[in-house]
Amino acid sequence: MDSTASEKEQLRQEKKALREEKKKLKKLQLQQEGQTQDSATMLPPPTPYRRVWRSTFRHRPITIMSHNILAQNLCKRTVHPLAGDMLKWKLRRRMVIEELTYYQPDLMCLQEMDNYDEFYKDELAKLGYTTLFQRHETKRHGCLIGYKDDVWKQIEYRTLDYDTDTSCKPAQTTGNIGQLVALAFRNDDGEPHSGVVLGNTHLYWRPNSNYERCRQAMIYMHHLMALKNELGKKDPADHWVPLMLGDFNTQPTDPFYSIVTGKPLTNEHLHALEISRRPFGDGPEIDDATQPLEDLSLCSDLKDIHELMALIGPDETMQSVYSHHKRLWDQQQRGADISETDHNRYGVGEPDYTNYAHDFKGTLDYMFIPNQAVILNILMLPPKHIVQPALPNCHFGSDHVSLMAEVLLP
Repeated sequence: MDSTASEKEQLRQEKKALREEKKKLKKLQLQQEGQTQDSATMLPPPTPYRRVWRSTFRHRPITIMSHNILAQNLCKRTVHPLAGDMLKWKLRRRMVIEELTYYQPDLMCLQEMDNYDEFYKDELAKLGYTTLFQRHETKRHGCLIGYKDDVWKQIEYRTLDYDTDTSCKPAQTTGNIGQLVALAFRNDDGEPHSGVVLGNTHLYWRPNSNYERCRQAMIYMHHLMALKNELGKKDPADHWVPLMLGDFNTQPTDPFYSIVTGKPLTNEHLHALEISRRPFGDGPEIDDATQPLEDLSLCSDLKDIHELMALIGPDETMQSVYSHHKRLWDQQQRGADISETDHNRYGVGEPDYTNYAHDFKGTLDYMFIPNQAVILNILMLPPKHIVQPALPNCHFGSDHVSLMAEVLLP
């Protein structure tokens, strides 16, 4: 090969190498830009489209609790002679907090709350609860509502003093109070939207004071529904659900239970209300069943039950969450010997007791919710051998057992 041909071949090789180098640089440039000559013509591999779930219900299920925790200033040996060391404050307060820590309801209503500033306020804050505490100036214990601020936003808070409420005149001064709070659900971006109007109360305890206790309960329900309606008028797009909890000191056989659940008042109810339409002192009490009406000094300026119903009677009825307890108890005990633990004392589905003290055993505590609400789960009552002979004991720090349920709001 002559020199000219050799030079031409060398030039051709150099040009070829240059072209190859340019291709490499171009390919590298395309790769750096996230593109390749092949990707311009390739389609992504087929994959299923991921759709989004949306609930047909407006709100998620929530858990609610009502619990009379037994005020420490009421822990007297004469009242609880079988409690032993369980009346000691340091032991009982640990029991109460451990129970609240274990269940951690979304919303809690506690009664007979004392030592709030000294103990419960900080302990409940550690569990994430914002708390609202109220007591009458004549009492050392009161009521508390607890909720979690990351789930709820407080819209309005009101308190009730049954002694001074102007709805209707009281039969006597009792120092009992109630709480009402409107709590809005926080949506995904943290803004409040609709919610609940939650009530908490502790009504007058004296057994024969049927009239005053029924009056207090009707005032409580009247103001609860009024607040719900006020909020609904402000923004019709929002939906507010009433929840009425507390220690009503009312058995299922008493008048108010029939009133709130939409059952007719019996002649026995009317008689008990009429003969108790007066104040009761600390002395000997009348026998409701035998005392003739003409022998009683009734307060003529107190409205009778028919006038009360016309004035502040409920516009809507509610269901008692624990009216389902008997059915669930039977399912739980099916196939077992339930002769000693059957819950059917009242015949309306309520448990035989929520209070199991030395001198009284019966159902006094309730959680009333709308009839349209769905009850998903109920915290069952313990069998009687666990609470006998009386509470408090080594399993329970109060003479009342807590009520708790998971509900789906309408």
